[in-house]
Amino acid sequence: VGAGAGGLPGGLLVAMAMRREAGRPTPVLDAALGRYRWGRLSPIRAATPAPRLGCTLVACAAAWAVLRLGCDEAFAPSLAARTLWLPSGSAAHGPRAAAAMKAKGFGEKKKGRARPKVNKAQVLADHGEKGEEILNILAGNPAKKPEDMVRARYSSFRNKDPVFMARTEISEDIPSVKQRADDWAVTLLLEPPDEKLHGSGSTGTLYGKELEKLVRMEIVEADGLEVEWKFFTDEKCLHERSVFVEDEKWGYVYSGESKFSNFDWLEEKEE
Repeated sequence: VGAGAGGLPGGLLVAMAMRREAGRPTPVLDAALGRYRWGRLSPIRAATPAPRLGCTLVACAAAWAVLRLGCDEAFAPSLAARTLWLPSGSAAHGPRAAAAMKAKGFGEKKKGRARPKVNKAQVLADHGEKGEEILNILAGNPAKKPEDMVRARYSSFRNKDPVFMARTEISEDIPSVKQRADDWAVTLLLEPPDEKLHGSGSTGTLYGKELEKLVRMEIVEADGLEVEWKFFTDEKCLHERSVFVEDEKWGYVYSGESKFSNFDWLEEKEE
């Protein structure tokens, strides 16, 4: 009786019933039973021990059955509440309860977005003698210069890494790193746009499509926290002067501010 959900209350009821049959006072049990016979309003007399014992045991069994068999229904306390007072190893800690808690989201850590594996060969080819330094930044080490972070973000964009892009920038409009990573996933064409957040997503996805085939990058000028750079595809050039801020974790991160940003066809720029 003492095992399982409802075992403890059932055990207490049986213990009180045994005290009652031994002639000891049990006001709680007496109140619960009502001290009345089925179909009559006459009190149960002490001179009839056999019927009293049978009624007591039937009532205890019924109470135990409700608590034991109905533990997952409206009669029972919530699983979280039962866990507080049921001993370790009882039914509330068993596979059935664990499955119920997992279904409600308890005891399970939600996995974050995973970063793709860095293409080391591509990074070294893109950045030459700077390649090893950029690999260190992509591995989580701080950038020594703002222009190094530009290079790391270029490789991250090319490798379709929304998490790194989100972590190495700040935004007053989108303070959540997770939300920024979700937005970058749309821009990088990893996920379809969420209409509630991105509308049709045409601006971000178009930008991602045009930069999907990056071929090279160039640092034009670095002046303090400002870096002027160019990202090239085979047809267009993204030319921007970005402002960075110092960061304890990453060394420098993109502030979200740019002095200018132009995305032009290469033919137009040659003219």
